[in-house]
Amino acid sequence: MTNLSPCVLASSTVLHALKMQANKSSTGEVTMRYGDFARAIGLRGENEPWQARHRTLVTKVLRLTALCDETLEELDFSRIVGEDGMPGSGHYRATKMTVVD
Repeated sequence: MTNLSPCVLASSTVLHALKMQANKSSTGEVTMRYGDFARAIGLRGENEPWQARHRTLVTKVLRLTALCDETLEELDFSRIVGEDGMPGSGHYRATKMTVVD
């Protein structure tokens, strides 16, 4: 089983960096493909071929990032896109964790 904790931390950092790049861009259109995102957060090695499990793991990491990141409203999950340049079907769902005392 893959330890996703370091990837979740890296995911938040990458998403914040994409937002900063978008703010500096004249078009504001800065995205990253799933494969590149998987490499950037350490889920996939530099020369490792893309596999279906990577897509599943990226989805899990993004969901965990949404749960853990206190600056969720600042993260734009639609910046992670597939080959067609479009975000995955679940990018619009906000995942939140509620702690009840």
